[in-house]
Amino acid sequence: MPEGIQICHTNARSILKPGRLDEFYLELCCLHNFDIIGISESHTCTAIPDFDISIPNYNVFRCDRNRDGGGVLLYIHNRFTCARRTDLESPSLEMVWVEVRLNNHKVLVGVCYRPPNQNVQEIDIFIEGLHDCLDSIIGPPNQSIVLLGDFNDRCKVWDSDHKESELGLKLYNLIASLNMLQLIQKPTRNDNLLDLLITDSPGYFVDVDVLEPINNLDHRVIHGTLNFTPPKAYSFKRKVWLYDQGNYTHLNNLFLLTDWDEFFSGPVDLEDMTKKLTKLIHHYSEECIPNKMITIRSRDKPGMNAEVRRLFRIAKRRHKKSKRTKDPVDIECFRNARREAKIAFHESRSKFYSDIAAKVLDPNTSCKMYWKLTKLVYGNKVADGIPSLLENDSIVSEAAGKAALFNEFFSEQCRLPPGSNADPLPVFRPVTDSVLDDITTTPIEVRKILNSLNIGKAVGHDGISNRILRECADSLCFPLARLFNMSLQVGDFPTFWKLANVVPIFKKNNRQRVENYRPVSLLPTLSKVLERIVHSRLYNYCMENKLLTEKNSGFKRDDSTVNQLLNITNKITNALDRKEDACLIFLDISKAFDKVWHKGLLFKLRQFGINGSLLQWFNTYLSNRKQQVIINGVSSNPLKTTAGVPQGSILGPLLFLIYINDLVDKLHCDPHLFADDTFLLDFFVNPLLSATRVNRDLATISEWGATWKVIFNPVKTMYMIATKKTAPINYPDLVLVIHPSNESTIISILDCT
Repeated sequence: MPEGIQICHTNARSILKPGRLDEFYLELCCLHNFDIIGISESHTCTAIPDFDISIPNYNVFRCDRNRDGGGVLLYIHNRFTCARRTDLESPSLEMVWVEVRLNNHKVLVGVCYRPPNQNVQEIDIFIEGLHDCLDSIIGPPNQSIVLLGDFNDRCKVWDSDHKESELGLKLYNLIASLNMLQLIQKPTRNDNLLDLLITDSPGYFVDVDVLEPINNLDHRVIHGTLNFTPPKAYSFKRKVWLYDQGNYTHLNNLFLLTDWDEFFSGPVDLEDMTKKLTKLIHHYSEECIPNKMITIRSRDKPGMNAEVRRLFRIAKRRHKKSKRTKDPVDIECFRNARREAKIAFHESRSKFYSDIAAKVLDPNTSCKMYWKLTKLVYGNKVADGIPSLLENDSIVSEAAGKAALFNEFFSEQCRLPPGSNADPLPVFRPVTDSVLDDITTTPIEVRKILNSLNIGKAVGHDGISNRILRECADSLCFPLARLFNMSLQVGDFPTFWKLANVVPIFKKNNRQRVENYRPVSLLPTLSKVLERIVHSRLYNYCMENKLLTEKNSGFKRDDSTVNQLLNITNKITNALDRKEDACLIFLDISKAFDKVWHKGLLFKLRQFGINGSLLQWFNTYLSNRKQQVIINGVSSNPLKTTAGVPQGSILGPLLFLIYINDLVDKLHCDPHLFADDTFLLDFFVNPLLSATRVNRDLATISEWGATWKVIFNPVKTMYMIATKKTAPINYPDLVLVIHPSNESTIISILDCT
């Protein structure tokens, strides 16, 4: 096939049949390298998740019939800038439209299925709906329309009187009236022309033809090439370290022979020393650990290795030759080469899964490795990479643009309204006479932490891996202990360690919307080693002085959700045995960890007895933090985060417990918390008295939220009644006031019937 954008369509007769998706992948993607693949009669429904019908490196768009038969799919390679156009779709048609951007030109690609044996009224509805759709988008000179599909027209020749066609001349005349052309001239099922390629830009098309059916299907594959230069598939360079080949004896000797007294001499410049130490670790590592630059590309299906790709390249060359010569010998050579490539793929895939099965069944396989292997199998069904993003009326496809869009969205979640720091704090009342104002560490403690590092964790922006730190724990513990003590004594946390690399992780719904992703932050490991030292002292101090409420089970040793659930369940069952009922209120905090008010958190640390250089250290630890989003090796510009506890940090969860600790102080109901999940429990005989108590507590919680800039989500805040009574309980409304708007919201009841 000539260079350009390769487009095809075929009727699948159910993409869900065993092995069918693999056949399409091998034939359409690996052998013919189609960029855009239209599928009709997918037989999908909304109960089928996208990953069950995904093809590696392709975005899938779908219209499900949700009953027997029908349905259409449109696969578009992820190197293209594209977005679904639901505004062009009609509920009366099985159709998907996607806009593909090509520099200054855009192509509207649609796939449509018309079921056979429609009556006259149904045919008229179809023709009218198709006319309205096409008529609304024809016009702009920098736009092309391509409509693929199985229209079940059943004509023998397109340019004929269509007497044998179920549609007569209705579809033919519709296409002609809109100055469009249907390009397929060969039969696509037996002697009938069912599958069509309709366009308003025939001059852009070359090499329009049909291929033989895939495997045992009865529809041929129609295809054409749009004469535009396709964008390159994304790839980027990355340095990888061959840690298993490292000379760690030599690396440790280099660190041991370093004159650390000279290194730390002179004026105390914590920032400069942090950067100097990072450069030194990199310099010595380069000398002792082999490394190389590799190209990161989109991943393939399991079983698609270099040898299988080579066989498919051979089959592709023979296919080109057979099309050119039409010699039966060349055609047979192509079929044999294709068969050999497919057999090699299936054998390679079988070996891939059998090797994984052997590791899973191995009794020596760790729990972590078990889940890693599980992800290796099922993770291949998850869409690879991030597709083009939609921002207002724009489509963002470049990695730099996507990174910037994500970073702006994520960093906005970690900001409070302007002027928040000018708001007054409550009257200061210490909660303890104890004081923690200084922390020091030792090389022994640092060595223990370095030896406990998980070498499978990703690195932060400083590029220092856990493997290097663990292998060199004996030699690095001394300079690191000096650096950490210097940081704690002067009350300063290095700015170099405050930059987080953020990776967007898809959650659910539309993959082209930034709000459907969550951030995962990667911080420098050295910063987290220092945090672990501080966390150990602060946590022990809080527990020894009984500063953390027992009502919160989150992030505590020897406590868990299981303990809390057993406790709550026991209380409820005891109340029911006493012939009392229970009201359970579930409160949800919006962006709990991301919206922590730094000024308020430092105030509460001071209430806990944190003073002196340690309080100053926490102040610098929280302030002036930045983050950057990394996509395909491209990073956004760093943006500030002015609120929240640092995501991915060691101290973040403990600091959040301290921040939310006094939420339970003035409540009359029985509160239970797990981190930010807040739960109120009230037992009652009289619903009116119970609702009065609960509403009083909800008012207290609202006031607490207003003081500490914590916003409760009224949509996710719900309640339920636990009772043995068969008659419904007339429980009064529960009201939650939302700050800063001061709007009162009636809490919804959680229906568990």
